[in-house]
Order: sequence, then structure tokens, then C-alpha cells
Amino acid sequence: MSWIPYRVGNLCSQLSEKDRYLYMIRLLEFTEIRSIHQRTPALGWHYVVVLLSSGLAYPPLYFYKGGVNEFLDTIKQHVFLVRSGDDANVLIVNGFRDSLQLKKSVLVGGKPRGSPLAQKESISPYQAKRFTKFRERKRLIEIDTVTIDRSVSFYHGDDNPNVTSLHDILLTYTFYNFDLGYGQGMSDLLSPILYVMRGDSEAFWCFSALVERLGTNFDRSHSWVHSELFALSKLMEILDIELHNYFKQIGCSDYLFCFRWILTQFKREFNYEETMTLWEVVWTNHLSDHFHLYLCIVILKIIDEQMDSSTLLLFITKLSDHIDLKETLWGAKALCISAGEDGKAYIFPATTPSG
Repeated sequence: MSWIPYRVGNLCSQLSEKDRYLYMIRLLEFTEIRSIHQRTPALGWHYVVVLLSSGLAYPPLYFYKGGVNEFLDTIKQHVFLVRSGDDANVLIVNGFRDSLQLKKSVLVGGKPRGSPLAQKESISPYQAKRFTKFRERKRLIEIDTVTIDRSVSFYHGDDNPNVTSLHDILLTYTFYNFDLGYGQGMSDLLSPILYVMRGDSEAFWCFSALVERLGTNFDRSHSWVHSELFALSKLMEILDIELHNYFKQIGCSDYLFCFRWILTQFKREFNYEETMTLWEVVWTNHLSDHFHLYLCIVILKIIDEQMDSSTLLLFITKLSDHIDLKETLWGAKALCISAGEDGKAYIFPATTPSG
């Protein structure tokens, strides 16, 4: 809901002075609201001011005899309200979008906690029942964290606290970045980070920084991933025209078979230790901000036989854990140098960097 000054064509000039202060109500999505500012003057009616994410502030909405508390209680049935650490009268809407506030305090079961983790108890069953996006994201996170890297000793076994931490960090992130939420593949990125950092808070902030750079890969349309695949096709065209033409011939010129590689930064293509080595190399951005695209080409050059599109997809899937990391890195370096300025010309500014 929101309230705006009531206007009907040119009738405003004909309204009495009293009627000019009438307001009409229109629908407003909670996702548009940044914060709610509560004011309780000693004299006069209490009121709230709603501030939108765009920076627009609506006129005050006045209440009488406890109406503000009832209004806020109703809001809390649908979204998180977190009190700002800088102003106790300011309530941040839709979770922990204020990083400073998140660092200071997170509500778990209604109690402050010195960790940036919002566990499932943070939302009551009553709230969850009316919070569709929360339910959907929580379900996806539960599905992914049950199976992710369970062969790694750090995550092995039933009732493993590290699996719980993985789940909680991902769930917290959906509130920290509510617009983006959770996308499948995020658990692949978080798993090695938590393994290395060994601390929930540290892992959360490292993961947040990484997704801030790669987050466009996780939007609902995956449009940014497709832009990278287009850049990949152009790079292949100048580096190996025969292989590129082969993909066109079998109807795979969109390079969608590389989708998982880009989305998860090759997390599922190498063993656990090698993945961390690969990321350390790629994220230096030493030779290129898009070194991962050259890695794709080196791996694709393994193909040495003709096959149809279905067989190709199966072949690429079976490459997992059968790729020589050292040779792949050296090959990507050579290709990056060989492509030179021509390679850079095909990577548009909008293309997501390696990390």
C-alpha cells in the first residue's frame, strides 16, 4: 500500500483547503520498500514514513491510539523488519539489506546474535506460510545442500554441522540480497569457500563478495550467461574455426553445453582440491578478466571425433574429474596470449568477469 495526494484532473484547484490533504491508497509491492521510519512525537498523532529503494519518500501516514504498532505487526507477518543500528526508529524491510546492520546483529528466533546467519527459526511458520518466495528459495537450498560435496570429508556424514552452516549461509544470503535471492549453483560456489574459511561469518562475507561479481549469472533469465556463451562462440571462431563450424553443423552453435562450466566456475569439472587451485588462478585476472572463456576452449579441444548433439552433451558431462588441470591452465594461457586484442574485441563490457 502507499498513499499519494488525491488529484482529479483540474479539480484540485476547486477543492477546499481541507480536501487538498486527502490521500488515496494504491498497491505497493513490499520489494519496493527500503525502510519504514517510525515517529512518535510527545504531542500529536504517531506516524510512519515509507522510504522506497529508489530513494522516494512517501508523505507521512498518521495513526491513532496504537495504530502504528498494529500496522507494523501486520507488516511483520509478510516480511522481515530489522531495526537499524544507526537509528532505532528506522526499520529495514525484507531482511538484511544493510550490510552494517547485518554485521551488528541478526535476529534468530527474536534474539540478537553476533553472526550474519539467519536460521530457519527467524521466520515463524505463520510468516513462512504467507511468504511464497521464502518457501521456494528455502526448498531449493534444502535440496542442494543435502547432496552437495557429501563425498568430501568436511561435509560427510549425517547431521554434519558444516552442512547446516552451508544451508544457513545460503538462506541468510537470500535476505541479504533479496532481489537476487538464491539460484542453483550458488551452493557450488559456497562449498569450497566455507571449507577454506572454516567460519560462518567469514565464509558469508567472502561468498557475498563473489556473488556481487558473478550475481548477474544467477538472474532468472540467465541473460548474462548467454552473453558469455556468445563471446565464447566468437573466441572459438578466431581460435579454432574448424571446431566452431563442427558445432554449427550439429546445431550446437549456442554453446549451451558450456553453461554449467560458466555458472559454477568449473566447480564440478575438477576434484575439490583442484577446483580451489583453479579458482585462485582464474580470480587473479592476470592475463584476462575473462580467462574462464579460454579455459572452455581448451577443454573443448579435447573433442577429437565427430558425434551428434546428444552424444556431445553426454561426452562433455563425462569429462568431469577427467581433465588435466595443469595442461588446461597452460593451454588457456597460450590461447589468451594468441588471441590478443582480437580476443578482447569479442568480449563485450557487459560480459561477467571470471571472479
